[in-house]
Amino acid sequence: MTITAQFPPFSSEDANTALEEHRAAEKLPENGNSYVDPYDTHTPLIHLPKVLSDGGSTSYYELPTHAKELRHLISAKGMSKSRGDIFKACYRLGEKDGVDTAYDLNKMLFFINDLIEMNSRGEHL
Repeated sequence: MTITAQFPPFSSEDANTALEEHRAAEKLPENGNSYVDPYDTHTPLIHLPKVLSDGGSTSYYELPTHAKELRHLISAKGMSKSRGDIFKACYRLGEKDGVDTAYDLNKMLFFINDLIEMNSRGEHL
């Protein structure tokens, strides 16, 4: 399958068609009780299947075998940019050279507010 890069603006119809072609080519399963489609950018998190937890170790904390860096985890969970930026800032809290802890906290707060706005519009988080 050949994928042709498109640059904005492109229609949502074009994007949806490309996404469906990719899913078909990769033979990706549909959403179910134990599978979350990482390409699903339309299902709000509140509609994703929930994993039963008793407070102990749970499957949603298991790391993908290929994960070596945070970027791999962000990709595997299909995080939006805002959610990924919160994740990174939280992980490195106070460790980035040239900035203090307040910088990371403010960054997280900014992107949390962005996620709240995105959620209110029904966007992928």
